[in-house]
Amino acid sequence: MDYAASRSKRESSPLPDVRKVIAIGASAGGLHPLLQVLAVLPETLPGVILVATHLRNDAKSMMPELIRRICPMKVVPAEPMVLERSTVYVSRPGWHLTVKGRNILLLETPPVRFLRPNIDLLFESVARTFADRAVGVILSGMGQDGSEGLRAIKAAGGTTLVEDPGSAEFPEMPRAALRTESIDWVLSSDKIGEVLINLCAEPSPPRNG
Repeated sequence: MDYAASRSKRESSPLPDVRKVIAIGASAGGLHPLLQVLAVLPETLPGVILVATHLRNDAKSMMPELIRRICPMKVVPAEPMVLERSTVYVSRPGWHLTVKGRNILLLETPPVRFLRPNIDLLFESVARTFADRAVGVILSGMGQDGSEGLRAIKAAGGTTLVEDPGSAEFPEMPRAALRTESIDWVLSSDKIGEVLINLCAEPSPPRNG
């Protein structure tokens, strides 16, 4: 799909009061860097955060509560619902997390490359819907999930960030992302949150029409 072509339709893009829609993917070793990123975000961040993880089911079921302890933003488990500004949505065990328009879509379709939730599916849906307001972040993990999704976000005019493989507990996912040559920022996890804040502070580009 030509994600860049979707930019010609930005005048009808949803969530006009949201500057960035930030999709974060994490797998093995990703819990600590994820909490580092989210802990520094302000309560009124003019963005939306969507988190997809490969953590084991019991860990994922506790993820919203773990994030609430350190993140000032509103944090909720992802359900079929309308996206709201200044909210963190956390993937549920056994469901693909995607977005369409203003809405979260949870899909119980088969795993993609043995993974459900699949990070690529989330990133690609954010790229299709939000184009240059999309931001993709890959943290520690094994495998290469998220790489194609980052490529889609970059092609749509969005922004891509990867945890520095040198500081990641499991560097395979960050290294796979870097091989796409579609990455804007390579940072240690303690620096990523600050960049996200700065990205959300930038005015959105003017709409056509």
